[in-house]
Amino acid sequence: GTNTSSVNVENLFISRVDHTLTDRQRLSFRYEYDWGLQATSTSPINSVFDSKSSQPQHQGQMTYTYVIKPTLVNTFTGQSSWYTAIFGVLDFNATQAAMPFTLGVEGMTSLGAGLPTGRNVGQLQLIDDLSWIKGTHTIKAGVNLRYNKVTDTSIASGSQHGSYSLSDIADFASGIVNGTNQGSRFSQSYPVLEAAHIRVESLDWYLTDEWNLAKNVKVQYGLRFERDKNPECVDNCFSRMSTDFL
Repeated sequence: GTNTSSVNVENLFISRVDHTLTDRQRLSFRYEYDWGLQATSTSPINSVFDSKSSQPQHQGQMTYTYVIKPTLVNTFTGQSSWYTAIFGVLDFNATQAAMPFTLGVEGMTSLGAGLPTGRNVGQLQLIDDLSWIKGTHTIKAGVNLRYNKVTDTSIASGSQHGSYSLSDIADFASGIVNGTNQGSRFSQSYPVLEAAHIRVESLDWYLTDEWNLAKNVKVQYGLRFERDKNPECVDNCFSRMSTDFL
């Protein structure tokens, strides 16, 4: 047998800054950067076919707290994040030079590599929370807005070259696809788009009241509203039915 191995690498950096503007206003910033290399698969034939994924991720957050008065406090938070996760060989041109197609034979290690694909994802989020203490009531209200941008390149994974999947070693020896009628096949995709750009939005708000009826009795009730829009494709890549579904 053959033993193969690869090394995963992970790094993490976090920073935070807090600033007191006045005795009633505070501001804080937080930044996080996570980067590394994920060894997805290791080829026992040649390292040029090793599949790895570089996945950097950035996150930033700003929080502003304003004590309007001792019983009334507002907190605003704005945050954004972005990461990429592309899976595949690190040097696709070198892989193509070594073998310009992928080959899989039943019971044998596959050769070749497809086009590195994956996703890029970004998010913007805005949150505002208000807390008000009025007698025996603690009233809280807030709103949360999220906006996501996703770029999906997986639809182009088989577009650069063909792929042979052979179910019988005899087909490999003869060079005839499915010559033995065992289900061997050749496939290649021709996507209209190289990437699909998806947008997703959501808006939430809430209102709650915590009522202290007695020292050992509390009643909490409230309302919550959530509106999640259907995902949208900037490239008009979604198929729509021409008739009613039901």
